[in-house]
Amino acid sequence: MWRTGNNSGDVRNLKGATERDKAALALSLTLRLPIRKMEKESVTAGICETAGFKAPRVKVLAAAQIIHGDRRRAPFGFAESLKPAQTEKVEQQPRLP
Repeated sequence: MWRTGNNSGDVRNLKGATERDKAALALSLTLRLPIRKMEKESVTAGICETAGFKAPRVKVLAAAQIIHGDRRRAPFGFAESLKPAQTEKVEQQPRLP
């Protein structure tokens, strides 16, 4: 089913995915300005705190808000979430006869 417009159900789904995946934060980018119900739903997701910085766990922004400079502060540079990758042992592939 194809829907148009903004929907608070989409924010609920994003909030659920954020909790399920144990993500620090999530951003919903929309073409239209978020409606009041969407903003209320995003507030219920709580606050993410890292390195002394607090940001909403789920944020809804319209593309126009970003274009016009209304960028919300978010800890995009925090290093706590970066984990070193495990190294794999490289073994020689057996030669073909």
